[in-house]
Amino acid sequence: MSNKKNIHEGHRSRMVSRLIRDGGEGFETHEILEMLLYNSSKRCNTNPVAHKLLEEFGTLTAVLTASPEELKKVNGIGDAAASLILTVGEVFRRALKESVTKGEKLSKSEDVKNFCSSIFLAEKSEHVRMIFLDNKYNFVAQEIICRGSIEQVKPDMMEMFQKTVRMHCPIVMLTHNHPTGSEIPSNEDKKLTRSVFNLLYNADIYLADHIIVGKYGTLSMRENNLLPDLWSQIAKDRMEQEQKEREAKEQLSGCTFGWYADENDEDDDEDDIE
Repeated sequence: MSNKKNIHEGHRSRMVSRLIRDGGEGFETHEILEMLLYNSSKRCNTNPVAHKLLEEFGTLTAVLTASPEELKKVNGIGDAAASLILTVGEVFRRALKESVTKGEKLSKSEDVKNFCSSIFLAEKSEHVRMIFLDNKYNFVAQEIICRGSIEQVKPDMMEMFQKTVRMHCPIVMLTHNHPTGSEIPSNEDKKLTRSVFNLLYNADIYLADHIIVGKYGTLSMRENNLLPDLWSQIAKDRMEQEQKEREAKEQLSGCTFGWYADENDEDDDEDDIE
């Protein structure tokens, strides 16, 4: 009987102890995956499997958002490992969707684009969502309006209007994804934006932007000046003037309802969506 010591003996316990003691920052990505897979296999060496997953999918995000069928094509991944990765991936997606909480300010284009990217992470099909904000551009909620491409499934404008009115939010943003394509808006995307803007404008609700999340990037239609007549300074000034007139009338009746953040709001910046 050989007395040669197994160099891998106690490897798992050392890895887990190090994780608990030092946190995950010092680990390589494949080592994090390796430890995750401990939970689906009591004896198998999961290090080679972790390497294979990253070689196959390229990134940790791609691994965590892959389908069970895609995962099980990798040698060493069975039902238990695939369901474990699927569960962790869903936790990951839900955590990202909660990256913006109620009351958090969403006035900068970059923040809005990052939030929209997290909403659509790993979505395989196209769908349209609406983000609801208060009059200071603070986040209130986000909801799915419809599933399917804008070209194939026309959003129900009346349902969209009624849902927006029920939310009692003076500012909204439209967002949808192109899961397999470019973030560049199609003609149908532009037509929808204009229709929604005009519909909500007549109800004293301001469509502040339309964000499109593509496979490799995210685009703000307002930031890229794609429909300048909607979001130009002239259009904004016109809306603000009309709002002042409404507020003056409402004050006379003892009822006030403000749209925009005060001009002296200390959080205002040059790149604010306002």
